[in-house]
Formats: sequence, structure tokens, C-alpha cells
Amino acid sequence: MKRLVFITLIITIIFFRFYNLNWGSSYYFHPDERNIANSIVQLNFSSQLNPHFFAYGSFPIYIIYFSGVLLNFLHFSRNISNSNVNFEEAIIISRFYSALFSLLLPVLFFYIGKKAFNKEVGIIAFLLGGLSIGFTQFAHFGTFEMWLTFFSTLLLFYSISYLKKQSKRVLILICIIIGLLIAIKVSSLIFLPLPFFLSLLKIKSNIKNVNFINFKKITYVCLISICYLGVIFLTSFIVSPFNILDYKDFKSSISYESSVALGNTLVFYTQEFLNTKIILYQLFHVLPFLLNPLECAIFIPSLIYCLFKVVKNKNQELAVIVLFFALTFFSQAFLFVKWVRYMVPSLSFIYLLTAYSISDLRLIFKEKAWLYNIIIYSTYLFCAIWVFAYFYTAFIKTDTRIEAMNFAKLNINEDASIYTESYDLGILPFNSPFRKIKLYDFYDLNNSYSNIIENISSADYLILPSQRILEPRILDPKEFNASGTFYSKLYNNKLNFKLIYETPCDFFCNLTYLFNPITSYEETASVFERPTIFIYQNQRSL
Repeated sequence: MKRLVFITLIITIIFFRFYNLNWGSSYYFHPDERNIANSIVQLNFSSQLNPHFFAYGSFPIYIIYFSGVLLNFLHFSRNISNSNVNFEEAIIISRFYSALFSLLLPVLFFYIGKKAFNKEVGIIAFLLGGLSIGFTQFAHFGTFEMWLTFFSTLLLFYSISYLKKQSKRVLILICIIIGLLIAIKVSSLIFLPLPFFLSLLKIKSNIKNVNFINFKKITYVCLISICYLGVIFLTSFIVSPFNILDYKDFKSSISYESSVALGNTLVFYTQEFLNTKIILYQLFHVLPFLLNPLECAIFIPSLIYCLFKVVKNKNQELAVIVLFFALTFFSQAFLFVKWVRYMVPSLSFIYLLTAYSISDLRLIFKEKAWLYNIIIYSTYLFCAIWVFAYFYTAFIKTDTRIEAMNFAKLNINEDASIYTESYDLGILPFNSPFRKIKLYDFYDLNNSYSNIIENISSADYLILPSQRILEPRILDPKEFNASGTFYSKLYNNKLNFKLIYETPCDFFCNLTYLFNPITSYEETASVFERPTIFIYQNQRSL
């Protein structure tokens, strides 16, 4: 019976990772995916290998590109002499790798839990990771969060292996993985001190007091760490060479991305973070979505418990997992931008720490094993229901933009004048059935309210292709001046436009988004794969 349940669970996890990887075809609404795919499309092995895109590292870009070239060669579908990969191929292959890494992560959790603690911790971590909403979501995005998460978790695995049996080969492998991580995203520089830290742990037991011999050992560690840094940066250069070869563009891109992340450059897609509180925002608007509310509530006491055990028992393996969580979480938590994707790499270490804490409950309930079983199986059931609710809402049901377009085709004349936001890709399905769609910059904070009203007065319909900028404006309209006033009045039916369509939210949708798909979570929890669309009709047209 247990074997049947386990096999069923494995099949379900695989299904959740790989089903509907072609969502959004042929529009492909995710802007980061499109940027990555455009970078891949312009590559050519014989003449052009500069990605001209440095928001992410080039290592995954090259893997996706060469995978596409190989697949085209094997299927003889294209002239291999061109060595090109088309846009759709780039999207699908990038999503396949995300799904693959998302699938492998729970397996890695099992081996880490088993190696560091015991088999039970590994099984619990495997199940928590397998039923992860965050991993299910990002398995369907052709971005590099799953690359970062997988390789940082692999880094943890070999770090624990090194603690168990010190080996220079393992430490060199650790350096190679760090180099790959930097070549995936430059923010992975946070792992640079890790080889030095692990080397110090190796000689820690021999240091009784400060003397010449110990000074020699520490000096040796410092010198060998310089060599390890060489391995890291050589690896990074080999798989992402244009960070150096095209340093001017690399520096310019990183400077811009850093300015946006720190809030020095305010753009429309970061305005939701105005007046938000660091850490508290992640705890209430990001992690409850990625983990689910129950797991998020369990994790806080689990982290405190793990810190207590580290101090009390001097458990090096547990300390390293806590360290990895601290590096991946706090390096992002203090930024101005607080997107969901920034927290994804920390999920691995959250699941492992939670699994360790849950397994220790058996000691507390050792005379009441039935109570422990009720707690743990109820947790699994809750996680399974929650991830199914998300998966059904986001990837089984018809895309919300297609639903809205179908409604519009039945209820709006093809010659009607339609105004919509200029930066939202969700309008793409409407372009075919409707001839008079005008893009208007509703995001411009310098527009006067009267100017906005004057410009849209001739529109028969307004279409908001997502809730992307709605939340901050209805919650704090004064912060956004004209556009805040406009959206607040529009949403509250105080303008000359009547709401005739809003994306419906059924039971599973309400469960996933805590009965409010607009304001419960940070907007990128849903804005790419399951946005809420609003259609307003000018009352003069009624």
C-alpha cells in the first residue's frame, strides 16, 4: 500500500512539473522568458556567441542554445549549418530545463537529509519539495531561478559531503559549482567565502589556542583559498566569457539592474514596493504563496528551533544549512524590490530546516506515535491540496487572457475603440479580433488626471490585461497622484466606465490566492501565468 501511494505521488510530482510547459503559446507572456529567448535566437556558433543580455548569466543561455542546435540536428528539422534556434524552441527548451531541475530538487533533498541527519529527514524534505507551489510555478517559467536553486542546493550537498570527509577534490568541485552559479547570476558572489569557511571548519578541531603552528595552518588556508578563488573565476569565465569580453555592456546592464533592485531607479513594475517593509513583506506576501500558508507558519518556529540546536549541539551540518538559508534569503530580503522569484533559491533550505524540525517531533511524541503521524500526514495532505489548487488554477484551466478575449469576441464589436495599457503583454490575444486597439501610457506618473480622462473619453472600452499596477494604486492612490486617482476611481466604479468583465475566481483560485487574487500576494505570484483581466465599457456606449 505504501509503495502504491509513493509511486502515485512520484507520478503526480512529475505531472505537476511537466504538464502544459507550452502554456501561453503562441504569445508567451512572460517578459523575462522573452528577453532570454531573444538572446538565444541571435546566437550563432560560427559567428556570434555574445548573448548581448546580462541581466542573467550566460551559462544557461549557452546550454539552452546548444541543446536546441542538437535537437534540430537530430530531428533534421532545420538546416544545421545555420546553427540557429528559433524563438519558440528557446522558450520550450528553457522551460524543460526549469522543469527538470524542479523535479531533481526533491531527490537532492532526500540525499542531503539522509547524509546530514537521517533517512526520515530526507523523506520529509523530499515530500515537502515535491509538493512545493514555488517549484511547480517556476518549473513552468523559462527563467533561471530553478537553475540557481538546483545548483545552490547541489553546492550544499557537496559542502556537507566535505564536512563528512574532507577532500580537496570535493572542495575543488565546490569551487566549480560556485563558478557556475556566478555564471547563472552574478548575485551568487555571496557564495565566494564558502571554500574558506569550509577549510576553517576542517582545522577547527585542531585549534586549541593561538600559537605558531595554528597560525601556519590558517595562513595555509588563506593561501589555498586564493587558489580556490582562481578556480571559481576561471570556471565562471569559461561558461560566461562575455562578462569580461564585453565588460562595458555587462557593467552597464548590472548597474541598471542594481539601480532598479535598490530602488534608485523607479519603474512601473517596481512601484508596488513603495512603502513596503523589508522581511515583513516577504513573510506575509511572498513566502505564504511559495510555501503555502501552513508551511510558512511552521517554518518560523522551525528556524528558531534549528538555531537553538546549532548553538546547543554544535551541529556543523545543520549550521551549514542555516548558513545557506541566511545567504540566499537575507541577500535578497533587504532589497527595495521583493519579487517572488528572489525568494525561490531559499526554498530548498527552508524545506530542509522544516523537515529536520518536523522529524524531531517524533522525539517529543515518542509515546504518542499516533499523534505524530496525524500531524505529519495532515501536513502532507494540506500541501497536496494547496499545490493542486494552484496547479489547477494556473495550468489546467484555460488561460485567463484567452478567456477574456473569448468574452470580448462575443460581446464587443470588432470596430470598437479600445484603450489599454502600453506595457502589458496580456493584450496580445486581443490584437487579432479587434482592429482599433490603442496603447496608452497609464503608467506615466507625470500625467495629470484631467489629461488621462481627456485621452480615454473617446474609448468605447478599457481593457486592463492584468492587475499589474492596480494593487498599489487602489491601496495608496495619493502616492501615485493622477494615475492613483484614476485607477482608484475606475476600480470603485466612480468613473463613466462600467465593469463588464472580471476574470472569475472559483474555489481553487480563492484557496490559492487567499480569496483575493489582486492584493493577497506580491503581484508576480500570478501576473504572468494567471492574471486578473478587467474590461470596462464607456457608459455612453450603453
